[in-house]
Amino acid sequence: TQSTWGEIKKMKRFFADAFVAVFLYVFFFGGTFVHLIGFYFYQWWIVILTSVIIHHLFATEILGEFDGSNEWEKFRHFIEKIFYVSSFSKYWRSDFPTSKSTEVNGQQVRVMFACHPHGVAPLSWAFSFAATNPYKPLLLSARIMFRFPITRAIAMWYGCVHASKLSFELTKNRNVIVLPGGIREMGFSKTEGDIVIVKRKGFIRTALTNPGGIMLVPVYGFGAEKLHSQITLRNDWMKNKFGVYPFFPIGQNDFLYPKHSYVCHISGNPIHVKYNPSFNESDVDEIYENFYLEMERLIKEHKKTCSFHSNVSVRFVNGEEHKT
Repeated sequence: TQSTWGEIKKMKRFFADAFVAVFLYVFFFGGTFVHLIGFYFYQWWIVILTSVIIHHLFATEILGEFDGSNEWEKFRHFIEKIFYVSSFSKYWRSDFPTSKSTEVNGQQVRVMFACHPHGVAPLSWAFSFAATNPYKPLLLSARIMFRFPITRAIAMWYGCVHASKLSFELTKNRNVIVLPGGIREMGFSKTEGDIVIVKRKGFIRTALTNPGGIMLVPVYGFGAEKLHSQITLRNDWMKNKFGVYPFFPIGQNDFLYPKHSYVCHISGNPIHVKYNPSFNESDVDEIYENFYLEMERLIKEHKKTCSFHSNVSVRFVNGEEHKT
């Protein structure tokens, strides 16, 4: 029956989360981790058995990847506390629109934070802008985050969902963060030289279909691109399979740990996008122009405030046409 199948899915999710929790505990607190890894690969039958279990638990998509039902509030608070006591709280700061600016006729409407630039690994967006955000938004993430056991569990616990129209519809009562530049903008990311902003329209089309309208907030992260450099492998098979080119973020001491760089997340003036399910492309283009004009104004106005990025030039390219 449907209820029995629902219980099986809950059990499957429980064992998947338990598997990840045990792995993380052993990884961080198990002094014999290296010895366990050696034993693991020496016993071939354990490798095969574990591979079958992992495939069964993680190969299929689950509802939590789309509706945020796997979000673990205590885990999110834990990450927020880690941020506040870490050295990054001295380097990363965020400002947010007032609650009044996101209201229509005295009523709070759903908020979509559309953020540039993506960066190689968008850690400042996840662990500063999202964690300290008073609007408590979900973070729309690339599907590759949900294709591997450890990253999928952590992403869902933290409140990440698929960057898809389905997720946007299923999370209709939640504010969201989206990084429109996506993979293409990530491919342009580098720690020196011009910053490339990839202009997209998909998130605007999605916003137009939200019942009750939406407040679209442009956000620019000064310094977000300086946290990592990258090595990218242009492998088309991997790109088609996982939706992204294989890349290796290089942070502090050649590890994933971000480089110490000042990051300012500055929010622009919210743009009220009215509910219009029968929109045409001229409606999209109008909001598109207004959004990126506000983004340009935001960058010019705050370059001096974020003086450590005053010499950086920003170049906009059309993501609908440009190929990386």
